Amino acid sequence: MSALFPAPVRSYTTFSDAAPSSAPASTSVQRAPTASIPRYPLRVKQQFVPRRNEDFGDGGAFPELHVAQFPLGMGKKGGNGSLSKNSSGTLALQVRGEDGKVSYDAIVTQQHRDKTKVYTKFSDIVEKDGDAAALARPSRDEELETANRTREALQTLVQGKVASSLPTNVGRQKSVKETSKYIRYTPNDQGTSGAPKQRIIRMVEVAKDPMEPPKFQ
Repeated sequence: MSALFPAPVRSYTTFSDAAPSSAPASTSVQRAPTASIPRYPLRVKQQFVPRRNEDFGDGGAFPELHVAQFPLGMGKKGGNGSLSKNSSGTLALQVRGEDGKVSYDAIVTQQHRDKTKVYTKFSDIVEKDGDAAALARPSRDEELETANRTREALQTLVQGKVASSLPTNVGRQKSVKETSKYIRYTPNDQGTSGAPKQRIIRMVEVAKDPMEPPKFQ
């Protein structure tokens, strides 16, 4: 069967993946010995304070130790589990709400405040076609109406300032007769007498001593 086909013109080299490859030399990594974590009764007596991640033993905080603890850096400023910005500057993947595409402009807007306007899209530099009715100049009647409303608002402010500066409107201390109130009082318990005894009571505010020290600081 092979005699029917012409002889090959080019030569090819076949590589076998089954050949043993030279394994890299294994390097022994020596870890620093970690201090053993005391047991529960000794932790309180020895006043053990976990400072490193190894002190938690791949677990959470110790509730019996009443000190600030940050297992795996959670809650620590600048730690791995902190909600604040970390030192690496890694950003979470964000997508746009209108088209669902990846928002690559988060790299530019991360260092700016929320109220700062940052133009990062091509649509931001495209000229907007405004409505002709919105850009039209107001008519004569609209100008007069706006001018009248502005004049009335300014007159109200000026009249209030002038009225408050007049000497007749300056606040004065009212007399006792003006501030007192008269109340008709009928007692509920009439006693042995048959006719009810009504009384007219005048209620007056207690005079305040001007030299009295303040009651509340």
